[in-house]
Amino acid sequence: LPMYRRIVDAGAERIVAVPAGDALTVALRHEDASWSEFLADRDDFEGDVVCRLLASVDEAAQSLGVTGGRRLWRVHLPMLRVPLLTALALAFVDIMKELPITLMTRPFGWDTLAVRVFEMTSEGEWERAALPAAAIALVGLLPVIFLIRKSDHALAC
Repeated sequence: LPMYRRIVDAGAERIVAVPAGDALTVALRHEDASWSEFLADRDDFEGDVVCRLLASVDEAAQSLGVTGGRRLWRVHLPMLRVPLLTALALAFVDIMKELPITLMTRPFGWDTLAVRVFEMTSEGEWERAALPAAAIALVGLLPVIFLIRKSDHALAC
């Protein structure tokens, strides 16, 4: 494996070698592992790196005097802002287009835009249903546009 030799010469600490065929034809260094050994070693595969990262962030925050609830507001929530906004946007879009649950759980005499569109189209009033249906589509696009801009901004930074 010429690529393996180049990586070793570059000074890599640990290499996981994936065989091109059924088995490796090269003897690995003591600290290296084959693909099957890497998968069998559960310490490398269970997300332990994420736990260590979170522990080191907590330790750094504590060393700076940020503890308790302030750690949540000043450290964890800023790190989770984009994933939380993504989850909220996806939930909003999913709820916006979900008609059966809206029909079952709405209060009597109170109609949502989706219910109005459903009623107008079931009565054959296609022209009257077009504007509210377009409004639902546009409102559903707003979070998507927001997420695209956020991801472009995150990639630029």
